[in-house]
Amino acid sequence: MQVPVGLTERLFADISARIRSRAAVFGVDMCVHGSRASGTALPDSDLDVAIRVPETDFEAVLLGRFPNAKPGTAKERTMLHARAQGKIQTGELGLSGLRRELEQLLGMKVQISVVRVNGPFDRGPYIPLSIGEEERAR
Repeated sequence: MQVPVGLTERLFADISARIRSRAAVFGVDMCVHGSRASGTALPDSDLDVAIRVPETDFEAVLLGRFPNAKPGTAKERTMLHARAQGKIQTGELGLSGLRRELEQLLGMKVQISVVRVNGPFDRGPYIPLSIGEEERAR
């Protein structure tokens, strides 16, 4: 199994299970990308987790996270920025608690994003989150 820079196999399996159990509502194609996947991470690099979704699913998640974005408001600007970037960030997904939990466990910053496939942030290399025994059995 390939493991992101700075993590052990056991730790990667643990955080993978935590992320999958709490973020699967957004999609199942979950992976680490960025410097920890490419092998260029520095000691203070963060761990970037992408939940990759097709464009139609991205739009559904976006509208679900910004249901009342009124024209001209900060909420609408944030939604439009996420759409343009093809990336919905941790806080906007309601995953800040999970991020804090992972940051405490890992001792590093963590970003969890829904990323539109073929969007500006859909760049490999990728390391798929590990799948636990229960998931393999399904």
